[in-house]
Amino acid sequence: MTIDARRGSVTDALEGAKSKALSRCCKDLGIATDLWDPQYTIEWKAKYAAQILCESNGKNKTLWRRKDRPPFAYPFKEIRELPQAKSSELLEVDDVSEDSTSAPSYSAPKAQQQQQPLPTLTGPLELDAQVPQSFKKIAHMTWGQALSEKSGRGYLTWVVAESRYAPEAKAQCAAYLKVPIEAETRVALESEGYDFQKEKDILSSK
Repeated sequence: MTIDARRGSVTDALEGAKSKALSRCCKDLGIATDLWDPQYTIEWKAKYAAQILCESNGKNKTLWRRKDRPPFAYPFKEIRELPQAKSSELLEVDDVSEDSTSAPSYSAPKAQQQQQPLPTLTGPLELDAQVPQSFKKIAHMTWGQALSEKSGRGYLTWVVAESRYAPEAKAQCAAYLKVPIEAETRVALESEGYDFQKEKDILSSK
């Protein structure tokens, strides 16, 4: 790391390095874990944020701001607010306990609860295979790793309940979620706050 003496001291550089390191490691350390939950971000933006189409230097750009904040200042000029997904199209997230180890539980959108059963996949399920890039939140994992971690399993459950995914993708996630897991792994997930009953309800509703 190089230090530009004109922009600060060694102490400033060290503090900046610590902040940068913390921001890069916060996911692994379990800091602000809600931010890695796609359902939490969807709910938060729908409630507190506005998506604004702005113009700057003759080019249009979409920006987000909190609803209680003033319009964007120069060089941006707000054109209009873009519509967001209706609340009925979002997943419902049950209240989360103040206990930091508890995990949000997911329920299927009301509009999707009457869907036809998901198609059945043919062929073996390979737990050692890499998760496809289309599931970008867990694409760095294998299917086996995703099923044994709270964040990965919760994401797969969310995909099954989410209306935006193709039936084939939802069926693939549902098929893997139905693979039996070791008792030790199940106990560990439950101790972290994972709700297997909610997962079962979502799978049975499909």
